[in-house]
Amino acid sequence: MKKVKITNYYTQTEILERASANMVLLESQKEFREKLAALLSIHLGKVMMLDSGECTYNQLPSTSCFIVSPTGTGKSYILKALCAATDMNYYFCDCTQITTAGYKGTNTQELITKIYKDDNDFFSTANVLVFDEFDKIFLKKNDDYHNATNPQSDFLKLFEGGEYTTTDHRTINLDRTLIILAGACSELMPILRERYAPKVSLGFNTVTTSDEHTDSDLIKMVDINDLVTYGMLREIGSRVNSVLHIGYLSKNDYKTLTASDSATSAKSCYSNLMKARGCTLSITEKATDKISDIAVERNVGARTVNAVLSEQLSIAYCYLDDNKEYNKVILDTNENNEFSIRYCKGKRTEPVESPVQD
Repeated sequence: MKKVKITNYYTQTEILERASANMVLLESQKEFREKLAALLSIHLGKVMMLDSGECTYNQLPSTSCFIVSPTGTGKSYILKALCAATDMNYYFCDCTQITTAGYKGTNTQELITKIYKDDNDFFSTANVLVFDEFDKIFLKKNDDYHNATNPQSDFLKLFEGGEYTTTDHRTINLDRTLIILAGACSELMPILRERYAPKVSLGFNTVTTSDEHTDSDLIKMVDINDLVTYGMLREIGSRVNSVLHIGYLSKNDYKTLTASDSATSAKSCYSNLMKARGCTLSITEKATDKISDIAVERNVGARTVNAVLSEQLSIAYCYLDDNKEYNKVILDTNENNEFSIRYCKGKRTEPVESPVQD
């Protein structure tokens, strides 16, 4: 098999700088971005040493990790942006599709074979395999620890590096592969709330007082032991080098997302739609604030911003089909803090009652 050498090495800072050009940077994700960039940089350095022959696989540190991240907090978005910034090959797999060999579904050997068939050079240079929703294949409370139908055991070989045999009996080398597992682990939250709830002693009794930790705080307390207790195979836990965390997005994060002019932001996407109708789009500070409040209340992640904008701007988009004279749409709120859409035409830009006539 052709061996492809790494052409570039990037430091943590360089990876962050390269990725930032294509990302909306949120404050609550900052620590995760920095830790992930450091991990990717270390992996690049590790592969460079393997390629140079300075060290063998067993003489270099493990770089595998588990990411604990609630749904919609930007894990996949950041992973793809940072992996792309390193020029490494990367592949995302949804573990809800993974089963043990012999059962309906896709097992890890079939997955590795598919990746290799799609790109024969994928594993010959630095690469990243991301297994999302890994918590969905954790052992359940009443499962036998050695249950042969649980697919986690099939992952052990991936962590060991070295030669790996595909389903069509080809041999590939996994020394240059970084394994990243990820999951929301939502069922851990009640356990963590109980564990870390402040307690005060009153005589012979212990009374649990109000919880001082936010859910984001609790997520950052999850460690390997928690994951093993929750259902990760102990053998997997011993091979995971670190646990990274992303907490829930804050109101300021949602405001940043709503106001961002990044090419991939929701505002830019809808601006592109409006542009096709000959209109510009403006979102006022009051509307941005309301969208952020809704997002915090729903607590289902960054997609909420897109959903709320879609709810409001789909009305404006359709209205413009029959009223082509307008060249600006303003999403605002009224005196009752309800969304208000205003339309402008000509050069007038001040918020006025809809529709506008100059």
